Parts: sequence; C-alpha cells; structure tokens
Amino acid sequence: MATVGGIRCAAHSYMRIARGVVDFHIYTKMKPWDHLAGDLLVREAGGVVKTWNSESYDPNRGEEGLLIAPNEQSWNELYDMFLLDVIELKKKLEKTG
Repeated sequence: MATVGGIRCAAHSYMRIARGVVDFHIYTKMKPWDHLAGDLLVREAGGVVKTWNSESYDPNRGEEGLLIAPNEQSWNELYDMFLLDVIELKKKLEKTG
C-alpha cells in the first residue's frame, strides 16, 4: 500500500474507487447520506460494496461498516486481509459474554 488514509469525504472516496484512483475504502460510520449514492456509483462501475457481514449495503440496517473494492476478487482478498480476524474475534467475545 502506498497510501493509507482518507480524504474525509465519502462522495469523493466513492468517486475515486469508481475511477480506479484508489484500491479500496473501509468505513465505520454508516450514515445513509454518505453511502447511498456512492454504493450505486461504485456498483455501476463494476465495483463491490458490502458490509462487514458480507451482505449488500442497505441503508435501513444498522451495519457495523462497509468495505468497498473495485471487484469481487479484490473485495474477498481485502476482507481476508483486514476484517476476517476482527469479525471472528468479535463473534468469540459475544459468545463468551
């Protein structure tokens, strides 16, 4: 990775992914006005927008976060690299109470 960090503007971040300027984004803040249009834009450009639970983005659900990537293969690799261990640990902690 050459650069880590965001520009703190979801609209521009989604455009940068759709145009191929950046490889991915991970979001933790889930306000619909930040993601609804960007989700459509990236998907129309062939990209993938999924929740940390590997589901399609839905503004009506209270998701934990989003991972946005230029294609399905990249999304899966990024998920394994950045989120898989975190999700697994969270599940274990929830089971133990």
